[in-house]
Amino acid sequence: MDGRSPGVVPYAVPTLAVLAAIAYSSWVAEEALNARLNSARSYVSELFANDQPYSSFFATADLLAGTLAAVVAVMALRRLRRRPAATAGWAGLTLFGTMTAVDATFASMDCAVSLSTHCALLERAGRLSLGHQAHAVTSSLATAGGLVCMFALTLAAIRYGWWPVVRRFGPALCLIQAAVSAIVFVLIFTGGWIGAFQRVQVGIFAFWLLLIAIALRADRRKPYPQELVGDVTLDVRREGAGTPPVILTSGVAGVCADWRGVADLLTAEHKVIMFDRPGIGGSDLPAEPPSLRSETERLAALARTAGAPVIVVAHSMGAFPAEAFTRIFPDLVRGLVLVDPSCESTPPPVHPLVAGFTRALTGALAVTGLPQLLAPPVRRLITTTPIAEVERAYGSRAAVNSIGREFAAYAQMAQDLHELRKNHEMPSVELTVITAGSKISWRRCHAELAKLVPAGRQRIVAEAGHMVHVERPDLVAAAVREMAGS
Repeated sequence: MDGRSPGVVPYAVPTLAVLAAIAYSSWVAEEALNARLNSARSYVSELFANDQPYSSFFATADLLAGTLAAVVAVMALRRLRRRPAATAGWAGLTLFGTMTAVDATFASMDCAVSLSTHCALLERAGRLSLGHQAHAVTSSLATAGGLVCMFALTLAAIRYGWWPVVRRFGPALCLIQAAVSAIVFVLIFTGGWIGAFQRVQVGIFAFWLLLIAIALRADRRKPYPQELVGDVTLDVRREGAGTPPVILTSGVAGVCADWRGVADLLTAEHKVIMFDRPGIGGSDLPAEPPSLRSETERLAALARTAGAPVIVVAHSMGAFPAEAFTRIFPDLVRGLVLVDPSCESTPPPVHPLVAGFTRALTGALAVTGLPQLLAPPVRRLITTTPIAEVERAYGSRAAVNSIGREFAAYAQMAQDLHELRKNHEMPSVELTVITAGSKISWRRCHAELAKLVPAGRQRIVAEAGHMVHVERPDLVAAAVREMAGS
């Protein structure tokens, strides 16, 4: 989160705001479900008075709206930047949501006052239930919370430069809502078309909830520092200064945030370049599936702009194009650090139908939205990357498609590298292979990789898992420093 950004909320929060808006608009069904009430003169709350038909439907809708609105507010308070106006706005939404939920449950009306003179007389005599009597208080608090939310978040948007859609529409909505609320307040005592104005009041706030959803969703799509690299636009981070430059490249579904610890240790001495994998985070998904050729050309483009020769640090499947890049463009490479690299002594068989089915399956699953919900928490099981970064990187259809494509391309890329080795010799560059202790099956293969050059080294990190660069960034940085100093 930078100083100008409010931050991002979890992927599902904007959707919850939309659902809250829909639920809070349940009154539009009153003509179909409860024609007894005069919508121009009855309170909206009378729809779920205990003596009305379909009261359970309207009460449930308001309970859902209030609960979802409160959840959105709490998540915003927990995850977004704390600035006074914004905090007041989210607190107002919390009050609105809580009181709306209470209105629909513990403080619902016993009877419809606008329909029954007997009910109105009992209300004036104070002979109705405590919940009915409390309804006026809870309803007023919900209205107050909604107004505070609208005015405070609009002020936050203007003062802090956040949420363009709120800055654009918020001031007008606030003025209209304030005027309508004032009219409703007067009509409570004078009578008249209080129902019509209250429904406008409720409708405006439902629209406000949609506006919040759009604002929070837009923050999740905030532009990344993108640049065209080869055939695709990537989120590329360039930090630090010094030579030789260091390119950090990930395996399947890797992001810049995975390299944060390594980059922090190197930027004082080296220019560091890292990027989100295509289709992940801020990087676009290219039209063509990944291939060894396209990945290799991408590294070459980055190396030329960084100021070759470079040290390439590659994790997992990223080792395939890193080795190919070293063989094809030896003049651009100073050294190679392979971090628990994917390794195949004998390339696996290539099954085009299996690869095609994998891509098609992940594409179909992405449409359902389920993988987008599951990918962030699953990713959090294997990395300490901040949750907001994880959700932003993996909560999209493009990310799901990218993951499926890269797994589908594994066998072909391994086969292509095997063929490339026959025609392109490995230059005498510095080479360090870091092996995770948990991958016993790869130790022997990694030892063979280290022997690709005479001075190649293998370092076994017994206590680390596959994400060595996340768990032990100091060891990866040390390997780079050793190589740069040699």
